[in-house]
Amino acid sequence: MAERVELKLSDSFLVPTDNPELELKVTVLNINEGMNDMMRL
Repeated sequence: MAERVELKLSDSFLVPTDNPELELKVTVLNINEGMNDMMRL
């Protein structure tokens, strides 16, 4: 899995649209060892 993945709610719509009236975007971070070094303290 990549270090960061952006998921969009509109990607799961049955009828695709270019400009949804409401959009939810979520960034998923891979927290496995060796990934996302910037998150280390």
